[in-house]
Amino acid sequence: MESLAAGHRVAKLLIVDPNRSQAVPLGFALSAANHTVEITGNSLEAIEMGLRLQPDVVLLDWVLEGPYNGIEVAESLRAVFPRLHSILVTAHASRDLRGATKKAGFIGFLEKPLDPARVRVGIEKALTHAPSPSPVSVGVLQYQRSGGVVFANERARESLRLRGDASVTVANIFNYKTQSELAYARGEWVKLTINEEIQPRFLGAVREGLDGVLQLFFLERGQVEMKTHPAIGRLTGAAGPSASTGPSEDHVLVIDPDNLQRRLAASQLKKLGVRFQLADSYEGALRILEQDERVNVCLVDYACIGDDGGAVLEELRAKRSDLKIVGVSQQYRKREFDALGVEGFLLKPLVADVVAKALA
Repeated sequence: MESLAAGHRVAKLLIVDPNRSQAVPLGFALSAANHTVEITGNSLEAIEMGLRLQPDVVLLDWVLEGPYNGIEVAESLRAVFPRLHSILVTAHASRDLRGATKKAGFIGFLEKPLDPARVRVGIEKALTHAPSPSPVSVGVLQYQRSGGVVFANERARESLRLRGDASVTVANIFNYKTQSELAYARGEWVKLTINEEIQPRFLGAVREGLDGVLQLFFLERGQVEMKTHPAIGRLTGAAGPSASTGPSEDHVLVIDPDNLQRRLAASQLKKLGVRFQLADSYEGALRILEQDERVNVCLVDYACIGDDGGAVLEELRAKRSDLKIVGVSQQYRKREFDALGVEGFLLKPLVADVVAKALA
């Protein structure tokens, strides 16, 4: 929550800009003015970080790494935090883009290159104005695997009649059947019944954050049409058309040294009905290719191919002449992978819909 310091308002700020050479110095300047600042250039990370930080102001570029643009990220975060102030920062200003930001409820528009003093003025101005109402609103509970609730947004506190009790748990809120269903409700909408009530009053979907905290997004049953709204879909992964209409014929080999990223990749491939195997190194991948002739696609993390990437990829292809290789990285390395002659590039963390397009 914003406060006053040194004669100006201080706030929690999220900067979403893939150009770190501009974002990092800006972040330092804003931190020096006593603001709490976090930075990312990836649209998926921006949503995750926003849910954790609960920012007062988010500054977003229009073009981001990952599947979403800045307006889409802000739209999803405003569905959770109705008091969030959104400011677009871009080097590609146009009348259409200005119109789109105004329609999306942005409170400011700044053109690059950014002057920190001008940005501070923009933030101060934003904090003195009430944001326009969001067209969509969702209740959010964040809770640990033990059931302890660590955060409830304004909508959740009102709907569930929570009174700020630090010891509240999922078991205090929902009946036993609902608790059982939530254990398996990853990306699927289920009916929620609160304690001491007979009929379910909400629909909810659970998503696991990268920090391991579980995030329950819920709507009142009279809002059922909202579950397919794109802003909600970006939060839950449950809305919109399915990325796969049935089991895939592909057999994918994921090569990634990071255990968490391998697990995340596995969860997305399961959504697609894709058969897969996991390897933590290039050498392990070669052994799998020697033993399993079904593998026809490799998702290769940049960290696994080292400085001599061309030779590594050629050795993979030597094991399987028809092997499709897709590069993967947490940084935008499409240019480097294109130079190596791969068939596609994916930015981590992997998302089912985006992976499906790469496999098509």
